[in-house]
Formats: sequence, structure tokens, C-alpha cells
Amino acid sequence: MPDMPKTMLAAILAEQCKPLIIDEVALPDKLSYGQVLVRLSYTSICGSQLGEIDGVKGDDPYLPHLLGHEGSGEVLEIGGGVKTVKPGDHVVLHWMPGGAYQ
Repeated sequence: MPDMPKTMLAAILAEQCKPLIIDEVALPDKLSYGQVLVRLSYTSICGSQLGEIDGVKGDDPYLPHLLGHEGSGEVLEIGGGVKTVKPGDHVVLHWMPGGAYQ
């Protein structure tokens, strides 16, 4: 099992219509139920998130938040209740909730 990272580099939307903040964010010491820790190989910001940055749908009540919900990588660790992936699996990430196809 690889050493678990304590932080990750993230694109943070702190204020609409302003540049993103690129900074280290802390990862949880323990995963919650249903969570999966993935070492990202690739990630991107989608068109909807570009709209969030620009404020095209109005004020975002959830600021600040991280961007880049689409990507791919390798599962490092799983939280309780996770049954469809295991450490070592290569996965593709998307914004859609995991239970949508079960």
C-alpha cells in the first residue's frame, strides 16, 4: 500500500469573476462512508465550471469550493460501504452520484 498523501494541489474558486487560487488543501485522515481516495493522473475543469467561475447562473452560495470534478486515476483507499472499486483499480471520475446506475 503506498503512503497516503496528506495534502493535494487544488484549483479553488473563492470568488466569481476572479482568478482561481491554486493551493495545497488538506485531505481527511480517514475516509467517510462511500468516499474513495484517488491519485489523479488527469483532471480538468468542465464547461459548467467555467460558467461558475464567470457567474453566468448568478451568485454561487457554495463558495469557496474546489474545481476539476472530471478526471482519471488510481484508487488508493476506500471508505466503508464502497463495493464497486478497490485499491489499485484505475477509474474515471465524473460529477454524477455513484448510485445513479445501481
